[in-house]
Amino acid sequence: MKHGGASDRDSFAEEESALLTELMASVAPDFVHQLANERAGMRNAQNIASVCAAAKAAGTEAFEDVRDLEEAVRRVSTGVYGAGEFSKTRFAVPNLDEESIFEAMKYLEWNRDIKVIVFIASAPKEEEFVVSAESEETKARRDAQSVASVYASAIAAGAIPSPPDASLRSVVNRVVLREALEGSGELEGTGEFRGVRFVIPNLSDREVELLMDYLRWEEGILYYDRNPKRDYVGA
Repeated sequence: MKHGGASDRDSFAEEESALLTELMASVAPDFVHQLANERAGMRNAQNIASVCAAAKAAGTEAFEDVRDLEEAVRRVSTGVYGAGEFSKTRFAVPNLDEESIFEAMKYLEWNRDIKVIVFIASAPKEEEFVVSAESEETKARRDAQSVASVYASAIAAGAIPSPPDASLRSVVNRVVLREALEGSGELEGTGEFRGVRFVIPNLSDREVELLMDYLRWEEGILYYDRNPKRDYVGA
């Protein structure tokens, strides 16, 4: 009887192991596919935001009448042209299918104020935090997007990038013209953009402190981050 019980348990364990193996075999490909899509989406999103920033730096007006993020992304996918000496230069991220566009859009936002696509650090949560258009938080978010976009435009225009191990504050200081630039200096373009300074002047110290809650500096990239690092109590 004992032998039979052990045999039954062994048989059950084998069946359970087989079932688990079968389950993992069926789930793993879906997980790998999802992970691959997410990584591709982030990579495409970074490319789209960078190309948009470069086109803006080259004087394009192709985004002036854009109404939403999808329209802006599709224009980058199709291609836009700069202005003046860049009027024949095409800025594009081609060959994006519908799935690629919508996957990339999870990591992008459209800044209506400065008409530029902003790459964000993470995909949105199911419930987005809604704030008043007049709130201090809303302005901090908008300022952070502007700083990230101006920095990306500067690098696209050949400005000297901050080192990957630089502090977030030192990177932001270069855009908002604060002291302690830590050797990298102001953001100024090179080549065709020589003499063009990429700055956002006239931000108060408090505004700079608040916008930094929505920025991340990782591996040499300045990200806009949706998730605040502090609690807001109103405007």
